[in-house]
Amino acid sequence: MEQKQEIQKQTANQVEKVLKKPLTDVILSGKKQEINVALREYKGNGGVIKYENVLSIPFDNRICKLAEKDYKSVSMAISAALHLAFEGMNLKRGMTPDQEIDLAEAIIDTSAEDYLALEDLLLFLQKLVRGEYGVLYESMDIPKFMDKFEIYRQERHENLMRIKTERHIQHKKLGDTGRSNTIDELGQHFSGFAEKISVMSSELKHLRKENNNLKKNIP
Repeated sequence: MEQKQEIQKQTANQVEKVLKKPLTDVILSGKKQEINVALREYKGNGGVIKYENVLSIPFDNRICKLAEKDYKSVSMAISAALHLAFEGMNLKRGMTPDQEIDLAEAIIDTSAEDYLALEDLLLFLQKLVRGEYGVLYESMDIPKFMDKFEIYRQERHENLMRIKTERHIQHKKLGDTGRSNTIDELGQHFSGFAEKISVMSSELKHLRKENNNLKKNIP
């Protein structure tokens, strides 16, 4: 019994140490077990993503904000995460280190569209490796990756809108009971976030449409 308790204590201490580390450091360690530990609070039973927790990550901890402070560290962490994932997929033609760096840059450049966090990327990569976006045996390139990533981002957006609706309904049910302050603050957070993403998504769709039209007109 004492030995079991000691093992549990050591495990708890290890988990606590991992959770105190910056996520970039956890990724750069290359230890998948530590990465999995860092993602535990964002997953429920059966590996279902807890979008409420993901979307509650502070804005200062989103990829675009982290990159503003330390672009190199963020780029290196994303490249390392991509490399670990692609290794686990056993692709016949994987991406070269330079291609992984280019993909990391593309992820950073587009992350502000919906305020992605590193946790978003890692959760997506786990699902990608498990074949949840289709089995990929042959190869991986930037367009193919971004197409798969877009599926995750759309799922995330839909869950954001669902959470916003649920919070609004919950707030209306509570009414002016004096107990709704926390719900109201959280509701405002998700509401503001949802509006930002909706506006930016509309603008991006319009720009993409214009770009496609321009490409068609190029002789």
